[in-house]
Amino acid sequence: MEAEEEEGDLGTEGMKVDVENTTAVEQETSQIRRQERVRRLIEEEMVEAMEDDQQVAGMVLDSIGSLKQLLGPDKGEEILQTRIVLQAEVRRSMEEWRPSIEKELTSLFETKGALRRVSESEVNKLVAEDLAEVIPSKLVFTVKPDQSQKAGKKKTRLVACGNYSDREESQDLFAGGATAVALRAALTIAAQMGFLGSVMDVRTAFLNAPMVLNSQEGQSPKRAFIKPPALLVAAGLAKHGEYYEAIMALYGYRESPRLWSDYRDVEMSNMEIDCQGGALTLQQMITEPNMWRMMLRQPGPFGTTQAEEFVGLVLVYVDDLLVLGTSEAMKAMILAVRQKWETSEPECIGITNEVRFLGTELWRKEDGTWLMTQANYIKDLLKRNLGGEMSSWSTRRIPLAKEPEVVDNPEEKTAANVKEAQKVVGELVWITARTRPDLAFFVSKLASMITKSPLQVVSLVKSVWHYLAATWSHGLVFKNEEGERQLNVFTDASYSDVSFGCHLVLWGSSLLLWKAGKQPIQAASTAEGGFNSGVRAGGGLGGIVGWRCSEGGFGRGAGCGGSSFFFH
Repeated sequence: MEAEEEEGDLGTEGMKVDVENTTAVEQETSQIRRQERVRRLIEEEMVEAMEDDQQVAGMVLDSIGSLKQLLGPDKGEEILQTRIVLQAEVRRSMEEWRPSIEKELTSLFETKGALRRVSESEVNKLVAEDLAEVIPSKLVFTVKPDQSQKAGKKKTRLVACGNYSDREESQDLFAGGATAVALRAALTIAAQMGFLGSVMDVRTAFLNAPMVLNSQEGQSPKRAFIKPPALLVAAGLAKHGEYYEAIMALYGYRESPRLWSDYRDVEMSNMEIDCQGGALTLQQMITEPNMWRMMLRQPGPFGTTQAEEFVGLVLVYVDDLLVLGTSEAMKAMILAVRQKWETSEPECIGITNEVRFLGTELWRKEDGTWLMTQANYIKDLLKRNLGGEMSSWSTRRIPLAKEPEVVDNPEEKTAANVKEAQKVVGELVWITARTRPDLAFFVSKLASMITKSPLQVVSLVKSVWHYLAATWSHGLVFKNEEGERQLNVFTDASYSDVSFGCHLVLWGSSLLLWKAGKQPIQAASTAEGGFNSGVRAGGGLGGIVGWRCSEGGFGRGAGCGGSSFFFH
């Protein structure tokens, strides 16, 4: 009966609305859905244009400008997530974007010295001697959230079209970043040790690393050249026939992320920072190379050195830095980074305003408790799918009233339906994996139904949206007592034709990681299902235990009771 009552809650207010208001709501909802379909069509055309010949791609971008007009006039809504702006739209409002474009060119040619103008004849000569590679480039336009202006901040970036390179890649070119688990572990440590926090990003980070194209063994690297995009020429900001040589690791080249990552790690490992009471050094973690320990080395008597003291952490995600530590250590670290690289203004994490890192919002209460949410992403998702104002959204107390029974209908298994189901579930996976373990079971069930019953998934996900409308501000809380050393692992499993298992891992009372899904091995009994969940939970503890053991471990005992395990 409780489930039925909650289903009723969803439509109680709707019964009180008169016919005229209902019609208006339906029309507004229809318009929102129509605009969303147009946006998706534009996105698909943009993806295909990226793979087309440069001339054909330009024609496609111009032709979809008319599609953009179907979206209607900009109502000046608040920008909550970074949005990509079409080149056709930029062309129509070039003067509004000109300052942003000129700022990017000034940064590349003057501030960073990342590009150098070269004549066409010089480039042709180098290409003929097989000493250079020439690829197209493009301008990427975005509007980013800005607390100082509701409409967001315009940003332009000139990037190389690295997909046009025909060189064979012989090494890993990926630049990794701190994982969500590493972030949660860091916040747990910060809460336990009373650390403060601040976030900043290195501006145009890739452009700090020298450009070196990959080459075959025994061959000298070629010089890297790009052809300016047509939009720059049309705007009078580039000349016909000129080329740009990439001196530093330009965005868009396949090598650039790895070049920056390697350069950044070398510079950080060599840092020795003056700090109150001694000198700070950074130690890169083995189990999580994007997490660095800040160690305070204090001078001892008679020229000897005392043992190093752990005073903070630095988490890196490509060019974003999260600094956690004592007040003195945090200030010294921020100063050292800003002296080495140009950065944004550091944002101190408190309770009065949100600070974003790794797709989440971070908060710190005065008592040292840390909070981690994804409220902005959730509100943006709901605005796109539910439409209207937040006050008009219907709410639910639970995501789904009961476990859905799969309706296997072969006729609905089209590529378009499956793609739509993947999209709506993928949006929820991003939340579930970071801050919302309460959605883990439901999202896992929906994901398992995508190829079997895609339209059923699209229908069921609406209930989850209404649940999020009631809980959009919910997130994780990190608060441990000083000296907490117990790691708790809770597991559970259902026994049936398809066994379903889950586990939670907590450091003290702070949640570090979780997982829910079908077990890969069919259990022969309830006990075996629970055991399998415990084994899967143990497989995810390597990095956490490895890090904690380097700090003194979890103690010497281990035990279990019911469906839980603990280390202390």
